[in-house]
Amino acid sequence: MADTLQVRRGTAAQWTSRNPLLKQGEPGYETDTGKIKFGDGVKYWNQLGYLAGAGVPGDSAYEVAVANGFVGTEAEWLDSLVGPQGPQGIQGIQGNTGAQGIQGVKGDKGDTGDQGPQGAQGIQGIQGIPGDDGAPGTDGVDGTDGADGESVSVTLVANGSWPPAADPNPLHIYFRLPA
Repeated sequence: MADTLQVRRGTAAQWTSRNPLLKQGEPGYETDTGKIKFGDGVKYWNQLGYLAGAGVPGDSAYEVAVANGFVGTEAEWLDSLVGPQGPQGIQGIQGNTGAQGIQGVKGDKGDTGDQGPQGAQGIQGIQGIPGDDGAPGTDGVDGTDGADGESVSVTLVANGSWPPAADPNPLHIYFRLPA
């Protein structure tokens, strides 16, 4: 696996105008002079000295590749440095299960919805099978005998004897015979 080291860089004029404070051991590279300064975490850029023995920059890696027969642009050369994808690594161990979170606050009860429209009437079902006749009931209790009744007397009266004489019996009926 290749690691990339990124170094802060800029022209000598950019470094001088910005005058940054480099952390202890942090390099700063001037792209137009090829000189390098290392920070001490105390002095600003303009107070730091250059790395002793820094000279004229050499060829870049791309320039060395071209000198050794590479044909193409710098971007093509950089793309050529990427190898095939490696195999998948082994799966890491399972991490611990985190603690359960607290239960959220219960929300408000929603409003009751509108009543829906009445549905269409369903079809009438088929008539069921008639049931069996029930068992005959038991005879009722005999009633008590009624009081003795009175007899009605009927008298036929001839036409010439009409009206009959007064009679105190209210159950006496008179009929007049035709002449």
